[in-house]
Amino acid sequence: MANQDLSRTEGEVRQAGDGGGSGVDPFRTFGSARAPTPAAEAPATGPLRHPSAANIYLASSWRNKYQPSVLAFLRGLGCEVYDFRNPAPGNNGFRWTEIDPDWLAWDPARYRDALRHPIAQAGFHADFAAMQACNTCVLLLPSGRSASFEFGWCVGAGKRGIVYIPEPCEPELMYAGTEIVTDLDELRRAFE
Repeated sequence: MANQDLSRTEGEVRQAGDGGGSGVDPFRTFGSARAPTPAAEAPATGPLRHPSAANIYLASSWRNKYQPSVLAFLRGLGCEVYDFRNPAPGNNGFRWTEIDPDWLAWDPARYRDALRHPIAQAGFHADFAAMQACNTCVLLLPSGRSASFEFGWCVGAGKRGIVYIPEPCEPELMYAGTEIVTDLDELRRAFE
C-alpha cells in the first residue's frame, strides 16, 4: 500500500483491481435530485473549479457549531456533500450512546470491542464509503480525532483537501501541506 501510485484516478485504481471502494455511492442516498458527478470523472488531485464537480466529505465533529451552516453553504454552491449527522433518510448518524449510554467510562479493551459492534460497523462503513466516493475532503475545525483521520486518509488517497478554520485554534504544522481557508468567501472561491 505504501508504494501505491497516488497519481492515478480512483477509476484507474478500480480498473486495475488494486483498490477502490465498496461500489456504494453514498451521495445518492440522501435524496439529491441531481445525479452527482462520479469521483472517477473528476481529477483525483488538483483544484476542482466548478462546484457541481465536487463530491465533498465534510469532516468535522458532532460538537462543531459551524457544521450545519457549512453543510448548507456547500450544498447551496451546488456541491454534493456527505452529512455524517444525517447520512441517509431516516439515519441520524452514528452515536456511541447507541451502543452504551456509559461509553465515556470504557477502558481501552471495551473501546476496542465496541468498534466491532454492528452499530459501530454500520456507521464506519457509511462514513468510509463516503470517503471513498468523494473527490474533495473539507476538514472543518474545530474537530476531533476521527475527522483528522478522515481528512488524512482522503488526502493520502489523492483527494483534494481543504482545511476550513473559521475561528482561532491551536496551530497544526501538517496543515501546511494542503489548502487553508478562513471564511465562507474563501471557501466559495476554492470551488470557482
